[in-house]
Amino acid sequence: MSVIGDCKTTGAIHVEGRVEGDMEAGAALVVGKNGVVRGNVSAEDAVVSGRVEGNLTVSSRLKMRATGRVEGDVDAQRIVMEDGAVIDGTLKMGS
Repeated sequence: MSVIGDCKTTGAIHVEGRVEGDMEAGAALVVGKNGVVRGNVSAEDAVVSGRVEGNLTVSSRLKMRATGRVEGDVDAQRIVMEDGAVIDGTLKMGS
C-alpha cells in the first residue's frame, strides 16, 4: 500500500508500506521492516525497522532495530540502537 500526503494523528501509526509525506504521531510511530517513509517525521516514541528518508524528531524514546535506516537528521530524548541500524545524518540527543 502506498500513501501520498501528510499524516497526522493524536494516536499511534504503524507503517508497513510506503508513505510520501510528513508524518506526526501524538503517541508512537512504528516503521515496519518493509515500511518506507519519505518525509519528515515527529512522534512521542518511535521504532524504526524499515527506512525513513527525512528528519526524525522523537520527544521521548527512539528504538532503531537492526534493519532500520534513517537518512536524515535525528533529534531524540533517548535512543536505543541495535547492531546494524544506520543513521545517515546528524544525531542530537537529550535536548
